[in-house]
Amino acid sequence: MELVKSGKAHVKISGAYRASKLAPDYADCIPLAQSLIAANADRIIWGTDWPHPDPVTPPDKKITDVTPLFQIDDGRLLNQLPVWAPDAAIRKKILVDNPVQLYGF
Repeated sequence: MELVKSGKAHVKISGAYRASKLAPDYADCIPLAQSLIAANADRIIWGTDWPHPDPVTPPDKKITDVTPLFQIDDGRLLNQLPVWAPDAAIRKKILVDNPVQLYGF
């Protein structure tokens, strides 16, 4: 949080399914997303995390085995952004302005 506040780091607010126990709307991630945005909306970006790989190798698999991807509804995940950032100008920063600044395109 301090790095975001200081402007020394960007944070991607996505992948709520990785931290949430309340799929499919991930209500338990709302406070974290809102706190990060409030800390410094100029340092927040959004992304789908597609294709949603599972970072945990199942016990019966090797790290090199292909494992199923998480089946995530990206549209439903994106629909959470207005909950996390009700202000349209902030959402534009997150979706457009901040990625342009960070990635230089």
